[in-house]
Amino acid sequence: MSIMSIEATVAQTVELRENEIKKIEKYFNDNTPWEKLKDTSQVYAFAFKVNVSKIAKNKIKVSSIESNDSIAYKLYPGYLFLKSVNYSPFMDDRASCSFIFPVILDVWNEKWPEKRAPRYDEVVAAAFYLTEQPLDMEQRVYFKPHMLRLDLGTRY
Repeated sequence: MSIMSIEATVAQTVELRENEIKKIEKYFNDNTPWEKLKDTSQVYAFAFKVNVSKIAKNKIKVSSIESNDSIAYKLYPGYLFLKSVNYSPFMDDRASCSFIFPVILDVWNEKWPEKRAPRYDEVVAAAFYLTEQPLDMEQRVYFKPHMLRLDLGTRY
C-alpha cells in the first residue's frame, strides 16, 4: 500500500469519526430535557455504555446499551439512538469494544439556596463509568464528556 493511499484511508477514517461525533453531540444537545430539571439544583453525572462487536470486516453489532444510573433512561428515553451510530471507524483492530458516552448536567438557579458542592471524584467516576471492576481500558473508547450547565434563573 502506498503512502498516499494510507493517508487517504486515514483521512477518510478521521472524517467518518468526526461525522459520527457530530451526530452524537447533536442528539444530546437537542434532547436534553431541561423542563424535567427546572425544580432542582444539583449535578447529574452518568454515562451510557455501548457494547459493540465486530462480526465482519467493517460490519459491527451493538450487543447492548446500558447506563450506570437509571436517571439516564428517564432523561434520554431515545437513548437507543446510540444503536444507529457507525462505530466501525472507532474499532481499529479490536474485535469488541465498549464505547462510553459521559454526560454531566449542572443545574442551578442563583435564587435558590446554595447547593451542596458535589464531590467531583464521585461525579467523574459516575460520568466516566469507572465504577466497574476490573477495568479493561484497552477495550474502551471514551468520548468527550457532554457537559451542559443550565442557569434556571435566566431560562424560566
